[in-house]
This record gives sequence, structure tokens and C-alpha cells, in this order.
Amino acid sequence: MASEIQCWQRSDGDSLQYEMTKLGQFITLMIVPLLAACGSGQSSPKESEKNSLKEISIRHAKLIRMEESEQGLRVTIKNPWDTTKILSRYLLVEDEKRVNEKGTVTIQIPLRRSVLFSGVHASLLSELGIDNEILGICDTQYLHDTILGKRIREGLIKDCGSSMQPIVEKILSLKPDGIILSPYEDGSGGATLRTSGIPLVMAADYMESTPLGRAEWMRFYGRLFGAGDKADSLFAQTEKEYIETRNEAHAAAKGDGQPRILFDRIYGHEWSVPTSGSVMGIMIKDAGGSNPFELLGQRGSAQLSPERVLHSGSSADIWLIRYNQAQELTLQELSKENEAYTRIKAFRNGDVYGSDTMETNIFEDGAFHPQRILAEMAYLFHPTRMKEPEQRYYHKLK
Repeated sequence: MASEIQCWQRSDGDSLQYEMTKLGQFITLMIVPLLAACGSGQSSPKESEKNSLKEISIRHAKLIRMEESEQGLRVTIKNPWDTTKILSRYLLVEDEKRVNEKGTVTIQIPLRRSVLFSGVHASLLSELGIDNEILGICDTQYLHDTILGKRIREGLIKDCGSSMQPIVEKILSLKPDGIILSPYEDGSGGATLRTSGIPLVMAADYMESTPLGRAEWMRFYGRLFGAGDKADSLFAQTEKEYIETRNEAHAAAKGDGQPRILFDRIYGHEWSVPTSGSVMGIMIKDAGGSNPFELLGQRGSAQLSPERVLHSGSSADIWLIRYNQAQELTLQELSKENEAYTRIKAFRNGDVYGSDTMETNIFEDGAFHPQRILAEMAYLFHPTRMKEPEQRYYHKLK
């Protein structure tokens, strides 16, 4: 159960947004000043350069801004917990340029020796064909990429421990020219890494509020490794396929209605449900479904009592559950876990689908290929009107 929750928080972001909201003030007060101390603060480009900045069009992401300048590519990342403030500023320079600006981290690109705290970002780099630049990865037990797995077994990529408790000595021994980590992961070992002189890239993509907003961050990551054009092309295809599927699903919903969708199950004493302001809530709507918790318009998931979820969601037509366990989840196991589950309409009709997060790429693809997840959701919601997708994440529980 602990590993399941950790994997969920690492990769999905909706439940994590709830936790980060509670920790937001602490992180703002602690991490941001520390980043500023090592060169990632509030200052802006020189006045003489402002007029020459050429902004790169960002269509969906709200937390990142990229501008071409005489010095290099300027990247500004907003503080996800207070978007009126800046979390990080970077200047990406090529060749051997030496640019020292207060409040800005200068990164020489392309990165050739990197350490990544998340397999989600590692899988993206592998898809972009730049996996040779990865020297170390944290949380390798959650990694599904076969190419990266082979390189880890061969010792070409080092296991750097848990993202929450990285093996700092091993990371430093690799002498990376960049470390990509999420803001919430700047915990254990953070002080040592911040004072090491190694650029820390704050990967706040998981805090974007829309599926395509998250995915668009691949354009930034591609530029870090000299693969900007390839990343732009990959995102353009992702965007195109997502919008096409969304339009088809909306048309299907007009024909046969919107099924009510329930997500996941009770963990501890709470049930995390997607709201209309969460990524999954948006995907339910985009796939032509109806969310029983649509009126909870907050950003991210809502943590509700099981009684409240069962009251509002017992009429759900389809129930999707992401899980992580050694054996395949079954309806019988669900009924033993909580007898109240048997009163859910989807359970009674046998329309419960599970996705084993250790066997599928649902989290990796959810981050940078949401169109693939959307295609399956739309097919499950409207099987007679939508084309069956090539890649499947969910299976009907027996």
C-alpha cells in the first residue's frame, strides 16, 4: 500500500496537489528562498535585453514561460502554490558561454550528464532518443521503459535511491551537469545538492491543471538536451490526437449520453475523487463522461469520506481503479475489502475496470501522452461509437 500511494503521488499529481496545498506555505517559505540563494530568485533580465526578448508560444502550460534572448533561452517557472511569485529562473546557453546573473541559474546546454528523480521524465527522454545522457535515476522500481531498464541492469545508469531520500553521494560522484527533480522532492539531501553548484531543474509539470498543460513541458525538457525541435513535434502530435479524440468523444456523448464515472477506491479513511478542476476531472469530461463530483470545482482531487463518495457515486455506470499489488484485482476482493462497494451500480453490472500501475505505463503516458489515456477512456465510455485504441491500460475485473 505504501508503494502504491507513493507511486500515485509521484506521477499522477491530483492527490499530490491536495497534499501540496497543505504544504504549500511551508515550501514557499523554505524552498524558494533556498533556490534564490543559489541563483534562482526574483530578478529579471537586464533592462537593455528586455526589448529583444522573443517569447516562444506556450499554448496550454500556465506555469512556464520561454523566451529567446541575445544571451540564450530564458525560462521562467512560476511558483505553483503562489503563481504571483517565481519559483525559478533559468538561462540556457550553448557552447562555453559564461553568463552570471543574480537570480538566474545558467545552464549550459545540451545537458550530457543528467540525473533524474522521476522515471516519468526518464521515459520521455528515452522517447526523444536522448537516454544516453541519463547517468542516474531515482525510484527505478517504478520504471517501465525497457531501454532504460536494460541500461540500468548493465550499470550504464545508476540507481540513485528514492526520490524522497536520494543517495546524494552517488549523485555527486556521477558529476552531472544537471539534476531534474520536482519541487516537493527537494527534501532529504536538498541542502547538499543546492550547494554543489549543479543546476537543479524544478520539474513542476505535475502541478499544471490540464492534461495538455502538463504534456507541454516536454518542450522545455527537450531544449535542455538539444532536442527542442523533436520535442515540439512530439507535443504537436500529442495535442492533435488529444483534441481529435475529445471532439469525437463529445459527439459520441451527444448520441448516447454521458455515463457517470467513479474513480479509484478508499485508502485509509478517505476516498480521493477528481473534481472539475483536476486533470482527471477534465479528462472524464473530454472523454464524454459525467463526473459525480463535478460541482467540487477546486483544483486537484478532493479527499472525501467514503460515506459521501458512496452516497454521490453509487449510481456510477463505470468504475475505474488504479492499483498496485502482486495479484490481479478482482470483484470478489473488492467486496471483501468493503461490502459497500457491492452497492455501486458499476459493480453490480460488472463494469469495473482496473489498471495495475506496476504493469502498465498509465502514469508515464498520463504525464506526456494523455491522448492515449483519453482514447481508452472514451472507448470504455462509448464502445459502440469510438474506435478501440491500440494501447490498453485497463482490464475488466473478473
